[in-house]
Amino acid sequence: MEASLSLKGANDVSVSLYRKYRPQVFDDVAGQGIVVDVLRTALQRKRVGHAYLFSGPRGCGKTSVARLLAKALNCTDLRDGYEPCCQCDNCRAITSGESLDVVEIDGASNNGVEEIRELKSHVALSPFASQWKIYIIDEVHMLSIAAFNALLKTLEEPPSFVLFILATTEPQKVPVTIRSRCQHIPFRRIELEDIARTLGTIAAKENIPWEDEALREIARQSDGALRDAISMMEQTLALGGGELTMTAVDRLFGGGTSADLEEWIGALKKGSPRPLLMMEEMFGRGASPQRVVEGLFLLFRNLLAVRRWGKPVLDALALSEGEKVFFTEESPRWREEELSAMMLFTSKLIPQVRLGLRSDVLSGLMAAKDSELTLSERPSAAHEGTAAAA
Repeated sequence: MEASLSLKGANDVSVSLYRKYRPQVFDDVAGQGIVVDVLRTALQRKRVGHAYLFSGPRGCGKTSVARLLAKALNCTDLRDGYEPCCQCDNCRAITSGESLDVVEIDGASNNGVEEIRELKSHVALSPFASQWKIYIIDEVHMLSIAAFNALLKTLEEPPSFVLFILATTEPQKVPVTIRSRCQHIPFRRIELEDIARTLGTIAAKENIPWEDEALREIARQSDGALRDAISMMEQTLALGGGELTMTAVDRLFGGGTSADLEEWIGALKKGSPRPLLMMEEMFGRGASPQRVVEGLFLLFRNLLAVRRWGKPVLDALALSEGEKVFFTEESPRWREEELSAMMLFTSKLIPQVRLGLRSDVLSGLMAAKDSELTLSERPSAAHEGTAAAA
């Protein structure tokens, strides 16, 4: 499904929500407070390094922050010593991708030594219209060893007006000789609350009706990637007739939402076929086995925490009111050792589903685990009955 809507941008061109709401100033960056603080301080003190390595999961803002840093360095009317004005010619050119002094390179498709040698041949040339010439190399871990070796000397001693920003999702694949010549700034997965808040801000600006739980579920399914969350939001709008509702979210994800998983957990340990049938139904509607297992792991983790420590943990977790009700009512039904066992069970399934474990095999394993839980309840029930008779 095409993940974009016919929204009008500044030049009256149809753009996706993600492009329309890409951060334009540092204060717009969601969920990367430490990263922003480091770069803000470097800009204010005029102590920007000659090379940075931005690492972190997909969709967490690495490229957006790289462009922001480029704008801040070349802005002719910098605000507060770090915030680009977004109005000067340099800012506008960088925002539109037309600046000749900010070069973005896809490391996956330009990963050979010849491409890096061509880059090196232009590095010494002075900027066309800006103070800095900035090279942003995305997916840098995809460069060949020969390409890394060719880049090494230039990265170590670039001209005074050149800045390199390397971005990667897999920093361990970047040679240590490259990493040691860069300031490494790790990005983290964006918290659910930050993503949900950003989605709400976008919806409000676009005059889109929304349900809070729908935004939270989209944020939960995005796995910390704001870019993915906004794409999911657009698809939900298409399914929901321009509204963000849980009905549309459920259609998009084909089941496997937090509400589905909570209902499945509530059906366990009762000796009925319902958990098996519910799991089959979720997968029949298109639920992702990986998201189901990862979601169950988190639910069992939270159940164990609430079962053991109660209200202090409940208040500390980023939960909706509905989720708080679920954990409060469900946790007394479980023993701590059962919840620990379910956490261990689902944690062992996570690598298997990531490698493609079939949904029917997964539902069978889940049914077997439910039978094991049900059988473990019977001796304690019999013991209680004997004690009562005595």
